[in-house]
Amino acid sequence: MYLVHQQIPNGEILYYTVYAKPVGLSGGMTLTQRIEPSKTTAEVKELSVSRTYEVWVCASTRVGEGRASKRLSQTPTQRVVAGVFSLGGTISVGAGSSLLLRCECVGSPAARTVWYHNHNIITHHPRFTRNHDDSLLINNIDQSLGGNYTCLAKNLYGSDSVEYTVIVLPLPEPPVIRATPFKDSILIEWEQPTLINRTLGQKISYSLTWKEANGPWQDSWSPDELPDLPDNLPNKSTQKYLLTSLKCGTKYSIRITASSKVGTSQPAYMETSTLGGVPIPPSSNEWLWSNSSHMYIQLAGWEGGGCDMRTWDVEYRPMGSRVWTKAKNTLSYSDTSWNLPMYQASYRSSSFAIPDLSPATWYQVRVTATNEAGSVTSIYNFATKNVDGTEVGPLSDVFDLNILVIILSSILLVVCLICCIYILFMRQRSNTFIEYRDSITIDNKSENGITNMSHSNLAAKENALNVQNRIYSTPIPVRNNSKHELYEISPYAQFAVGFRTFGHVENQDIPSAHRKHRFDSETSFQMCSESEDSDTISKNTLKSIPRNVCRTPHYR
Repeated sequence: MYLVHQQIPNGEILYYTVYAKPVGLSGGMTLTQRIEPSKTTAEVKELSVSRTYEVWVCASTRVGEGRASKRLSQTPTQRVVAGVFSLGGTISVGAGSSLLLRCECVGSPAARTVWYHNHNIITHHPRFTRNHDDSLLINNIDQSLGGNYTCLAKNLYGSDSVEYTVIVLPLPEPPVIRATPFKDSILIEWEQPTLINRTLGQKISYSLTWKEANGPWQDSWSPDELPDLPDNLPNKSTQKYLLTSLKCGTKYSIRITASSKVGTSQPAYMETSTLGGVPIPPSSNEWLWSNSSHMYIQLAGWEGGGCDMRTWDVEYRPMGSRVWTKAKNTLSYSDTSWNLPMYQASYRSSSFAIPDLSPATWYQVRVTATNEAGSVTSIYNFATKNVDGTEVGPLSDVFDLNILVIILSSILLVVCLICCIYILFMRQRSNTFIEYRDSITIDNKSENGITNMSHSNLAAKENALNVQNRIYSTPIPVRNNSKHELYEISPYAQFAVGFRTFGHVENQDIPSAHRKHRFDSETSFQMCSESEDSDTISKNTLKSIPRNVCRTPHYR
């Protein structure tokens, strides 16, 4: 196997022809192989080992086959020293583009490759990519990535390398742009890029686009319309172009770029406006006249602002009215009823008349003047004359019903607003008072309930204590020697002797020990006594009663 390569010569190549002939054989057969013009390498197969071959290449064009290349002699072997058959050299590339450097190699055993940039091994870099075919891809190249690149191939029997010199060409600089505006055109001038691009011998072409505000970009010319100018001509360092058919008093945006075989520069922007502006209305109503039924407007009082006037729109309304009425010009140029001075007669061609007006009435006139730059609206107050031709009073003496309505409406609105605020305040205050009163009532009820409950609990405790302290005894027998007849008490009757007289109610059942009763706030005891009718018993009689007559108190 034998590999050859041929650098692409100048001219249009149709194909390559590779020739291989054994050396030393007079009748040896010459091997030929046709290669496409896009390829620069070829592989010659079916060669005899240890035999020397002579190889050369010829290129063919439409005219025919050219001269043969230099002849090389090689001997195929089983052991192949590592070799690189990619062509190195100097490569120029534009900044910001990508570049692929090839390192096609042979060898048996297979060769291993290493890439160097300025004698430094390339390992990991965000802009370098090592491909499976040992080529090196450089992305977004700039000036820092220029220099020497070397691919070294090595195996057990030797090594080979290929070198590239990469020159990074800068993009053209943005042109320096100037503009001179006119009424309907703009003269654009720009300077070509500086010497850094001229030294490279590049030709620069330009692209100029423009647009109105909020409009689309438009091209000024096609690439073939403006010829390329070489940069080494000092008298052509400045170029000019006139944008025509533009609108008066309009703002435009201009953009221009410089392009070369390396790439396109950043655009240079500029905003400018053509000369002129919106119409300028008169500052007073000196350009208005009237009689009792017509109003006359001299449109010549409106200046065009440097642009040609296009239209006037006139509207009017009585003073105080809100509805505008569009007026139509009914002035006849042959009408002599106006009795205008001679210096005003020449302005009739640009005059406007409003008919059918009421005499001695103030009006508002709104005039909108429009040109290419835009429109402007102005309002004037004017009054028709009386029927007898006299002037009406000034506007300040006229009763303006509209202003009065506005004032009264404002006052009424303020009063309504105050009333609403007052009603809301009083309602809020009433709600607050009702909530406060309800809270007090609830608090009183809760306090009364707690007091009654505490009194009930206290009475129950006192009555329970009375029950525990009750003493029951049998009645004491009384002797018959008393002067008074005593009430004979049944021997089974019992008396409860207490220390207070308001604890137990007479003829009330004695409570059980297991029942709960309600008592008063003070404890009481039952006393053993007689009725009020026995009050006549003397103390002596009671003292004379023997002690043993009384029975021992007990509980039933």
